[in-house]
Amino acid sequence: VGGIPSLIESLRYHLVSHLHVNNRYNRNNHTGSPSSEQQMQLQSNGLATLQNLSVNKLNKEMLMSSASNGKTNGGFVPLLLLAMSTFLHNAEIQRTGCNALANLLCNGSCYKSNVLSNGGLEAVKKSAEIHKDDEGLIRGAYKCLCLLGQKPTSSQDMQFAHLEKGESTDKEVSLHNLGSSENTNASFSLDDVDSSVRSAQSSSLEEL
Repeated sequence: VGGIPSLIESLRYHLVSHLHVNNRYNRNNHTGSPSSEQQMQLQSNGLATLQNLSVNKLNKEMLMSSASNGKTNGGFVPLLLLAMSTFLHNAEIQRTGCNALANLLCNGSCYKSNVLSNGGLEAVKKSAEIHKDDEGLIRGAYKCLCLLGQKPTSSQDMQFAHLEKGESTDKEVSLHNLGSSENTNASFSLDDVDSSVRSAQSSSLEEL
């Protein structure tokens, strides 16, 4: 009992502490030191666990209610997006983030406003732009876009064509059913969202 809130709280504590140390020494590279590598692995493992848990409806409710249970500062979605913005070039964290958001959104429109208000749309687009050759990530990003009502435009349809043929957008994704597939070439034009993604870390720190 209480495992999900405790895990969220622990991941957030370690990530925010890591960011405070990096900011103190003006370190912008979150992959250049042993401590950064350890933090990246910690977040990757923890978030992957939460992604698997997010397949279950009751777990989804617990993940989303963690924002107001008094044990965590901001809940699961802000933590997930903070990790994605901090380790933007880590494919595992980005893949986990996109698929975890897709799992939450599969529960219906009740969580849509939460994801949007925290910058989830921008984070998913940025992730897909940087990791355009990661099949598992692109599948998660595509699902998120569709569930957020932001299906790729006609100029991008060909890049997602293999997903549109029989690919359900209302099925949750856990790590065991993310098999390796041929790479896809999907990209987004994100000049208008770069600034919001870059500010995600500072905004989250100011809330503490």
